[in-house]
Amino acid sequence: MLIAANRYLEGNGISKITGLHYQPKMRCLYLHENLIEKIENLQDMPNLDTVNLSKNSIEVVENLGELSVLKTLLLGHNCIENVENLQGLLECPSIQVGCCVVCCLRCLRVFSTG
Repeated sequence: MLIAANRYLEGNGISKITGLHYQPKMRCLYLHENLIEKIENLQDMPNLDTVNLSKNSIEVVENLGELSVLKTLLLGHNCIENVENLQGLLECPSIQVGCCVVCCLRCLRVFSTG
């Protein structure tokens, strides 16, 4: 069975991230312009370096801590209210949340209220 290194699933009306079982060769996942409300089921793709979840309905940024090789995370144009459990992404060089690009996760602390 051939497993693609890139998966283009944008603009398909997808409401839940499912059906992407263990795919160690997957590097890029494009799920922008869908109806996704929750980030989930990405832990079985350890080599993802690009995830585009922009233009969805995501409110909480979660379940990304195991993606240790992630280089680009696009979350713009969502309804993000909370960011949690991203310790594994401290070295991610490019995270876009809303209209802003965060050069590294350490910079995101500026936006915290604590």
